[in-house]
Amino acid sequence: MTVSEKFDGSAQMQSCIRIRFCEETDLARIFNFYSEYQHEHVDLRAEDLLRSSVTTRRVFLAEQPDDVIAMASSSYDYNDPRAETENKSWVEIGSTRAPVPGLGLYPFTIAAQVVHEFFTRPPEEFFFASIYNNNEAVAAMLSGKVGWEFFEPEETLIDVSGERENMSKLIWLRANTTTLPHQARLVLETIERFELAGITSKKTGDNFAVDLSDFPLANDLRPMLQELAHGGFGRLAENNAPTNMRVLREMLDKAMVSGLPAPQHKI
Repeated sequence: MTVSEKFDGSAQMQSCIRIRFCEETDLARIFNFYSEYQHEHVDLRAEDLLRSSVTTRRVFLAEQPDDVIAMASSSYDYNDPRAETENKSWVEIGSTRAPVPGLGLYPFTIAAQVVHEFFTRPPEEFFFASIYNNNEAVAAMLSGKVGWEFFEPEETLIDVSGERENMSKLIWLRANTTTLPHQARLVLETIERFELAGITSKKTGDNFAVDLSDFPLANDLRPMLQELAHGGFGRLAENNAPTNMRVLREMLDKAMVSGLPAPQHKI
């Protein structure tokens, strides 16, 4: 049975999609998911790397109540060995796999991961993805709807990400601080649409309610998401040159605590 067959919107028990970040107890399910639903454009990661992402609750999941995973995506840290601090320098968004077609979750998933990482454990530099160059649809989606930019990675990033042997097959995209407000708006608007109308499959026409009760961007982090999407702080980030992610994150904390509009000066 395929995951699409398991994920049957006509059945009553299958009428809700739950969106959340993983728990450590999801480890075996996530390993099984990636093993069972392999794809030419999604590399299997080293067990210790994926385990680290699971245990730190950094795997995005869209699932059914009976444990059928419809989509998963993860975040991975890479440190610059030249850096003077122990803070991670880059975060990769990867292992994005959606074996259930038609749900349209891909842009939301990527943007939600970026915004959540920025709020909870920002890198120093930027978020990135390395895409196989025959995967034009995903590259176009990232550079279009999600608002990322193409770039040429520096030698250190190529080495620490382990992609040197694959460089001829890859294109690279990144999300810096100027892209964060756009992604926050995408996430917020999608959450609001989920709350109002759920998700309708473009393939089958089935409609699913969406359970966001354990999704922090729809709950505890929502005021911060709204500020980044539409507030003065978001306008500041969007209209200035890219800067250090961690510095910008500290500035957001100050703006939220003060309850005042973010200062209108250059970073």
